Amino acid sequence: MFISSRTVRTLRGIQCHTVRTVTTKYTVAQRLTADFCTKLQLTNEIKVLDKVLNAVSHNSSMLYKGKYRNTPQIIGAQDYGQLQHVANGLVESLERQDVLNSHWTGKTNIGKIALQLFLDCHKGNVTPLASSLTCSLLQQFLQYPYKSTVQGMINSLKKVQAFLHDNKLTINDSHDIDILISHLTHSPKDAKLVREVMQAVNYKLFSDDIVRVVRGKRTTDEIDISKGWKFTVGLLNESEPYLRSIDIPKNKLVSANEPLLVLVYDGTLREANKILPTLTYMNKVEKSLLLIVTDNCVGEALASITINNNRNKRKGSKVRTYVMRYNEKDNDGRSVQENTPLLDFLELPNHMRSVYSPEFSEMVPSTINAQQYFGSVESLKATTGEIFLYNSSHGNLSDDAHLRTTITVNVGGENEIEIDQRKHSLDNLVNNVLCHGLKDGFVPTYGIALVKCIPMLSASLEHIDGGRQIGDRLDARLGVDATLSSLPIVMESALTNMYGFDRFTATSLISQTVDNGKFTMAQLSLKGGAIDTLKTGALEPWNKMDATLNGIVNFFTLLSSCEVAVSRVFAKPSKTPRS
Repeated sequence: MFISSRTVRTLRGIQCHTVRTVTTKYTVAQRLTADFCTKLQLTNEIKVLDKVLNAVSHNSSMLYKGKYRNTPQIIGAQDYGQLQHVANGLVESLERQDVLNSHWTGKTNIGKIALQLFLDCHKGNVTPLASSLTCSLLQQFLQYPYKSTVQGMINSLKKVQAFLHDNKLTINDSHDIDILISHLTHSPKDAKLVREVMQAVNYKLFSDDIVRVVRGKRTTDEIDISKGWKFTVGLLNESEPYLRSIDIPKNKLVSANEPLLVLVYDGTLREANKILPTLTYMNKVEKSLLLIVTDNCVGEALASITINNNRNKRKGSKVRTYVMRYNEKDNDGRSVQENTPLLDFLELPNHMRSVYSPEFSEMVPSTINAQQYFGSVESLKATTGEIFLYNSSHGNLSDDAHLRTTITVNVGGENEIEIDQRKHSLDNLVNNVLCHGLKDGFVPTYGIALVKCIPMLSASLEHIDGGRQIGDRLDARLGVDATLSSLPIVMESALTNMYGFDRFTATSLISQTVDNGKFTMAQLSLKGGAIDTLKTGALEPWNKMDATLNGIVNFFTLLSSCEVAVSRVFAKPSKTPRS
C-alpha cells in the first residue's frame, strides 16, 4: 500500500500547506519455512525482551527513561505497569530503527514481527515467565517444526494449566490475609497501610477498580474512602466556562459535603426558561443542585447555569449546579425511569413520576412544585471521569449491588522518587496480587508452581497415543520433552537473582523441590529444610499465571499456522517546510 503526501487547502482558498504522511517504501514477504538462520531470527527480539525482564525481576531493578520523562526512574519487579511500558518502548524503538536505517538489506526484521505477535497474544500481561518460557519453547520449535511437536507442547501446557487449577490455594480468613500482607510488603509502614485498606473493604477485594493508589502531596499517607453510588460517567466536560465555574481545571476534583438537591431531566436541556426557575429555587434554599440529564445540556441553559455558578462564587456562596449525563449503557441498558434502585437512592419524592420531561410535565421544577420533583443526596465527589454520591440511608453496601466503596490511597514520602517507588509497589500488591489472588486463588511464585508440574507431565509421556504413526509419537514426545526442559527456567532465574546461586546449585535446589510432593513446599536454600510458601507469602495470583500460559499457547498456535511473514518498510519522513 502506498500513501503519498497530499495537499490540504483551506476553505478560503488563500493558504495551503503540505501534510506529511507515512510512505511505504517496500513491502516484503519472507517464508518462515526457509533456512534455519532465517527461522532463528524469530527469537532475536523476544530474547532481548527476556533479558530485560529477567534483569529486573526477583529483587533486581533497572534504570529506565520513558519517552516523556526528563530523568530516568528505577523499575523493580513490583512495577508491573512499568514493565508493560518497557516492552512497548522496545517495539517502538525497533520500528523507529526500520524507518531511519539507510542501509536496508532487502530483508525485514522478522524478529520484530515475532515480538509484536508475542505482545498481542499476551494482551499487556508481559512477565518474565511469559518471555522465558516462550524463548525456550520457540528454540525447540525451530529445531523440530513439526505439527505433532507443536501439538505436544500445547497439550503439555494445557495439562500444566489444569494441574495448577486443581491445586490453587484459597485464602479467606482475615488473619491469614494480614499475615500474607506482612510477608508481601517491604516495610511495617506499608503493611499497616495495606491492612487499613483491606479493613475498609471488609477483606473483600474482588475488583481492581475499588482501590486507587495515587501520588500524595504530603510526607504522610492518607486514605480517602468514598461510599455510595458510583457513576463511570463524570461531570459534563464539553464547556470550558462551565468547568471553570465549578473549579475543575484548578482542583480536578469537586467535593460537596453538604446535602444537595437532585433533579432528573429527561431529554436535551437547551432553553434557559427550562432551568431558570430551578436555579432561583436552589439559590433561595441555599443548596447545590445535581442535574442529571438523559441527553445533553447545551446552549442558553448551560450558559445560565455557568452564570449562576459564577455569581454565587463572587458572593462567597458554596451553591453550585453540577451537570452530568445519564448513560444507559453503564446501567445495564435501562432507561432512567426503569432504573428503580437509582431512583430510590436519589430519594425522588414520586419515584419515576418525579423525572421531569418538558414534553409531558405541565410546570418547570421550581419553588411551587419542589415537593414533586426534587430528590436529595448527602454528599458528592466528582471529576470529569466519575462521580460518587452518598446517602446514609442507603449506606449498607453489602445489601445493594449497585452501591460501591472506592478507596483512594494518597502515598506520601520525603521525595518524588520515594513516592513513585512506594506507589508502584503498593498498586501492584493491592490491585494485582491481592485483588486477583483473593478472588481466584494463589499458586507458589518464583516458578515453584511450574516445577511442581514436572512429575505429572513426566508420567503423561507413558500415555501418548499408541495408535499414531511412529514418527508422530516421537514428534509428540519431543514436544512434551521441550516443555519439561522449559518449566524449571523461571525458578532457576529466581534463585540466581535472589540468592546469587550458580546454575548447578540452582538445579540441585530445583530437583529437591520437585521431589517434595507437597505443592506449597520448596527448597530455596542450601542450609535447612524446605519452606512453606503459604506461610512465607511467596505466592502469586493463579489467574495471572493461567493467562500467561494461555498467551503462550495462542502464540505457538498462530506461529505454527503461518508460513509467510509480510511486513512494510517505511520511507524516512521528509522535512518539507510548510508553504
